Amino acid sequence: MSPSAKILKRLRDQGAKVVKLEHWNHHARVTQDIWGADLLALQGIKLIAIQCTSSPHHASRVKKSKANEDVANWLAGGVAFEVWSVNKDDDVRVTQLTLNGNDEVVEA
Repeated sequence: MSPSAKILKRLRDQGAKVVKLEHWNHHARVTQDIWGADLLALQGIKLIAIQCTSSPHHASRVKKSKANEDVANWLAGGVAFEVWSVNKDDDVRVTQLTLNGNDEVVEA
């Protein structure tokens, strides 16, 4: 099971409403996300855009997300943005991103 599928299941088990934003582009043979996010989750009244990955790639996905102007747009629009990773034991690590005073994306 992919990291996205594991995280999707976990969120739904927690009662969140979740939609998958990533899709397989068979022409390019790559998985493509929407504006830096793989999932969009509604937990209560909190809307969260989520980038999913495996544990070994967590730090690189955080770095990539911090540099992505689309992530800044999610945050400026009031949507939370988080990077979630899952390891082989299904343990999940979450890093929340936010905008600082200079409109730079930083870890919360």
